[in-house]
Amino acid sequence: MKKNIFSKDRILDLIFYFIVIMSGLYQLSVLGAHRMHMDEALYVSWALKIADGSDLFLHHTITDKFPLLSYIMAFFIKLFGSSETIVKIPSLLFTIGGFFVFYRAAEKLYDKKTGVLGVLAIALTKYYVIYGPTAFTDQAMTFFVILSLLMLVEKKYYWSGIFIGVSAMAKLTGLYFSLPFVIGIFIMSLDIKRDLKAFSQGLGLTCLIIFLWAGLVELNAFKLFFANSPIPYKGTLDMNSFRAGFDIIKNYQFDLMGAAKLIVALIGGLILMIVNNSKKKIDLIILLTVVLFYLTLLFMTFRHVPIFERYLVVIVPFIALLLARTVVYIYELLSSINKVAGLITAGIIFIVALLPFNKKMDIAAFYSVNDGLEAAIKSIPDRQNAVVLSMGLNTWVALYYFNDFANYSNQISGIEAEKEIDKNFIVHNEGRPIYIITAKNGAELIDKEIKMISGIYYEHRPVLKNITYYNGEPKYYVYEIEKNSKLKEQYVVAERDITPAIKMDVEFVNGIKLLGFDYRRLKGNKIEFVYYWKKVGSVNNNWLVNVNFINTKVRIKDGDHYLAQGLVRFDTLKIGTVIKDIDIVNFVDWKKVNTMRIGLLPERHGKSADFKGENELRLDIK
Repeated sequence: MKKNIFSKDRILDLIFYFIVIMSGLYQLSVLGAHRMHMDEALYVSWALKIADGSDLFLHHTITDKFPLLSYIMAFFIKLFGSSETIVKIPSLLFTIGGFFVFYRAAEKLYDKKTGVLGVLAIALTKYYVIYGPTAFTDQAMTFFVILSLLMLVEKKYYWSGIFIGVSAMAKLTGLYFSLPFVIGIFIMSLDIKRDLKAFSQGLGLTCLIIFLWAGLVELNAFKLFFANSPIPYKGTLDMNSFRAGFDIIKNYQFDLMGAAKLIVALIGGLILMIVNNSKKKIDLIILLTVVLFYLTLLFMTFRHVPIFERYLVVIVPFIALLLARTVVYIYELLSSINKVAGLITAGIIFIVALLPFNKKMDIAAFYSVNDGLEAAIKSIPDRQNAVVLSMGLNTWVALYYFNDFANYSNQISGIEAEKEIDKNFIVHNEGRPIYIITAKNGAELIDKEIKMISGIYYEHRPVLKNITYYNGEPKYYVYEIEKNSKLKEQYVVAERDITPAIKMDVEFVNGIKLLGFDYRRLKGNKIEFVYYWKKVGSVNNNWLVNVNFINTKVRIKDGDHYLAQGLVRFDTLKIGTVIKDIDIVNFVDWKKVNTMRIGLLPERHGKSADFKGENELRLDIK
């Protein structure tokens, strides 16, 4: 009798390799097709600071997660240089590697037939694979979640816990999978107490690393970890919020992944629970993983936690596994009666579940919003030295010398907040070319509300310089921030007129001396500092003024700024020149400050400048 082709492991392996190669080629074809999303640029800006050594632990950078992917990106940057293509390669490798881990896990759970169909289902889920060639954290998280599943199947519970923790280092969502995996241990284990302990030890070790980093190295992250979880959000069982959240999840599922996959997988899972089969315990674990995931999303909507389309990426392999298991089971069940009928029935179910193949998707990683952005970027005359802002735009210009604003993107809660951040950057970079790239709604806001921006040294106004079009419609508006007044404050002063309230005598890099500074409270939480710098020797590089406001050992606020807000450069000053450097710091908890530390940093990152003298002093702001 002719053997069933699906029983030939070699042929199944070749089919698997073919699927992976074709999916990989597709992902490579779109690797450099689009500019980065705002979040991608944020992760890359972290990676650049790690790669150049300017902030190895991101101690001076606002973060909301352990930067595992950024560290991996930094490794690639050190090897191959910085480019938008290079920083997307790690996620691409995680996606391709995930196929191999998934195939192995499916074989261990069920068989190679299920593995091949599961990989095919994932590869034909356009929504999933399109995240491969991106700089998002989701594919790294997903890879380690699947690896944890494989360890769970192989009863290596300690390593299963380790890899769940590593997935959380990429994105905290990975911690969710500890719940169904613990349930899995209860279902499968012969020694529950021992195996739960091993899993908990592995998970606890990696979580300890995360929270030690958050609490001891990056203090801001410790707060942000919780700020981005369902715990602190206001409200309890809010039905209006629930309905809105349910609609969002439903729309994401229908429009991005396809409702048929989830529906067929869930129905298949329920059938597998009813019929007699030797793999029922495994089926239950996979079904629970999917169901609990969506219930968790719904719970988040009760707590007013925003749901983004990327959240669904990590559940795709489990839906595909449940779908493949259902199809293979139906095929094997019917084949015992009639092989042709079994093949046709299973094939129809699988094809229906995968439809539609080529549905248009408007998701962040697909970048339809970024179409035409390249033309807007190229219209900026001075891209190398410019500060470029976005307004009313859900993406961020991902050229690396534009990363100043990206560091603040996680603080943006709406266009009004973004407008204030834009204003602050303009005020604190008055000597640098400044542009705003915005979509239509941002342009309307600029034209109506931002007529004038008052800086320390100049008045400014936004002037429309260029409009780029896409499909015949205006897409991006490029504004240049122009000075609109005479100089309000002199920044070059005579040394004999200087009598700072706080006298200092600190010399940096054998050429720049800090003579002292004055300060005074303004309205609200603003405090004006006036520093006096004198060039006393040859200085080859420009330097950024680095100010830390400290309570005992805790850094409360930074007052980092360019000299005279970018109007002068240390390396272009004549020896003997004295600069009156004004900066305004705005922070709520200034009363807690008792120490102030002043230093210099290279303009393009790097190690703090060497100095002679005392650069740290007690400060008592009244």
